[in-house]
Amino acid sequence: MVPSANIDLARLLIRLDCRFAGHRKRVGQMRQLPPLNGLRTFEAAARLRSFKLAAEELFVTQSAISQQIRGLETHLGVSLFIRNATGLELTLRGAELLPEIAHALQILGEALQAVEGAPRAIAVTTSTSFATAWLINRFRLFESANPDITIYLNAAPIEGGVNALEHYDIKVSYDIELERSAGRHLLLREWLLPVCAPDFRLAMAAGETNAKPVLPVATDLATHRLLLNAPDAGDWRCWLAAHGCDRAQVKQLLGRAMALPTDMAAIEMAVGGYGIALANLHYVAGRLAEGFLVPAFDVPAFPLGGHFLGSDPRMARRATRRFIAWLDEEARASAAQISGWCGTTPG
Repeated sequence: MVPSANIDLARLLIRLDCRFAGHRKRVGQMRQLPPLNGLRTFEAAARLRSFKLAAEELFVTQSAISQQIRGLETHLGVSLFIRNATGLELTLRGAELLPEIAHALQILGEALQAVEGAPRAIAVTTSTSFATAWLINRFRLFESANPDITIYLNAAPIEGGVNALEHYDIKVSYDIELERSAGRHLLLREWLLPVCAPDFRLAMAAGETNAKPVLPVATDLATHRLLLNAPDAGDWRCWLAAHGCDRAQVKQLLGRAMALPTDMAAIEMAVGGYGIALANLHYVAGRLAEGFLVPAFDVPAFPLGGHFLGSDPRMARRATRRFIAWLDEEARASAAQISGWCGTTPG
């Protein structure tokens, strides 16, 4: 039986040949393809928009990169790059070629891995909070069911708008504006609930902290420490505004809060009895079920943003598609787990 990856690669190469060479005079005849090194060089230079960076990535000289590109352009009979004072740009034909070549190289790499018996790798990039609070604990389930696939996870902080992992197969990102979900792959809808340690809640009920666990207003929260999962406190600001606090009250409450770097840091501080965290229910369902956390107030969960899954379907390998299907299945199970805490069935 011919491996499906080889069939996919053959079809892709035929499509590339037809696109850049026109119709063949004889049906079924395919002209000689350019050398693989030229295609690899083009993909790196086009992706990085730099011959210098491509040379560093491929461990060759910059002149070798230029020579490979000239040879490929001669072979195809088209210009692929525009070289100007501001840098390197793709021509229209170059821009058409890049995703096709990248896809072909991925398929070729996967086919070779299958022949060699090497484990397949998937690069996943996401936020520190999502990775530590939801994803990492579930990895063992995927790995036990898919021992032939290796996951490379990057959850390093983003600096200057660039994630530490430059190339990835899957990206899970958060957007506080759920209205922007049209046409995007929504993985988890966010449902927020103020949570605290059981003893903290009992103290509130007994009046030891001068508050009662009822629908909160600014005066109810005045003597409590809020635990922020980020310095900007975007989720707390939305939640407080939705529960009747004006700007002055929000400023006063947040001015005495403890700012923490991640969701997990705020959640752990809440478990330790240090204050009230506004937690994503997907992140704390287990701790609520086990009794380490309880709702700080008798209020329904508050829907806010969502986590979205991004990948290029043209570039997706079988292993990537398998991982995405697994993520969707885990997300549905997570939504079912927290449904009892929400006023409606969560997504």
